[in-house]
Amino acid sequence: MTHDQHDKERRPAASRLRCILLFLFLAGGAVEGFGQYLDVSPNVVTQGECIWLSAGSPYDTIALQYWLNGSGPYEWYDIPLDGNGQYYTCTESWLTGFYEFTAILYYSSPAWFSIYSTLTINSPPLQEVMGVIDSVPQEGNQFFLCGWACARFHPNPIDVHVYVGGPSWGGGTMVAAATANQPSEPEVAAACETTGSNFRFRIQIPPTVIQQFAGQPIYIHGISPFGLGNNLLDNSGVFNVPSLDQSITGNIEQVAQQGNQFFIQGWACAKTHPNPIDIRIYFGGPAGTGAYWQSVTANAPSDSGVAAACNSTGSNYRFWVEIPDSTRQQFGGQTIFIHGVSPFGLADLLIGNSGVHTVPAIDLPVFWKKDHIRTPGGAVIVTAVPQ
Repeated sequence: MTHDQHDKERRPAASRLRCILLFLFLAGGAVEGFGQYLDVSPNVVTQGECIWLSAGSPYDTIALQYWLNGSGPYEWYDIPLDGNGQYYTCTESWLTGFYEFTAILYYSSPAWFSIYSTLTINSPPLQEVMGVIDSVPQEGNQFFLCGWACARFHPNPIDVHVYVGGPSWGGGTMVAAATANQPSEPEVAAACETTGSNFRFRIQIPPTVIQQFAGQPIYIHGISPFGLGNNLLDNSGVFNVPSLDQSITGNIEQVAQQGNQFFIQGWACAKTHPNPIDIRIYFGGPAGTGAYWQSVTANAPSDSGVAAACNSTGSNYRFWVEIPDSTRQQFGGQTIFIHGVSPFGLADLLIGNSGVHTVPAIDLPVFWKKDHIRTPGGAVIVTAVPQ
């Protein structure tokens, strides 16, 4: 190789924008250095593809050859360096891949001199996280986050973390974690530049998240398996947490009497939920202060008006709970409170008219007997004594 050769040999065409940073220096009469392979380097470029060679003064020329993914060598000759011994351009294109560089430094003024010691610099591809949030579809009463995520060149699935209100570094709240391991299309593999076929995710948005964060923007970070940046997926901040009321509702309608029996009557449901829910009955106060009595399922037939109040198509939301005499004797006169138990893990709210109705008191029979008490004069006094 001589200093007056100027040809570029066999260079493969690039498919993506990349930067290659190569730093060379002398140490003990030999060329040493290191390299880095980047998508975007804020310290070097803001757009485009580039190579930046830094050899330092007094060298004014560098000869470079490299291997890409084991193929090569591809060679450059006589790359001119500037007055600081650097070369920088954004006119070159670079494929993604694994590079091995060999460089030779020399200068031609005032006299030609070269260092033929060479150094191989392994500069692996940046396996950065990438992906897209595609949609937030609704299926029945459930919402899902759909999209794909990968680490470029990596054939295996990666994890994703879901935040609402902002990204992880911007005050967001993490609400879910999952692995993007569902079957994906060849187009996704092509975007990831790998042969993997399981990069999609479909994450149910928990009802608790919907209740607490409705309307807030959604951000998803891909988690790098290589310790690189946990980049945001495209469309982060575009979709919002949907709004859906799935809270507990219901009503204690009456304490009904049939013959000598008393019943607590009413209905309860979780909005949008078509199935019956459990209720918990307390006397003297709500949960935390009142006395817990029992739990039952509100699964008796209900009418269309109740279904409308529940925003559902269910038809079994009523309850009819007998109050036995022993309970009346123990809790007679105390107020009745009923909590609906959320099947979605939301708050177990009190239903309507809690604290309005009371446990009917029981009237115990009183038995009497007559006794005769005579005065000294023989008069009879009749005294009634309860037994």
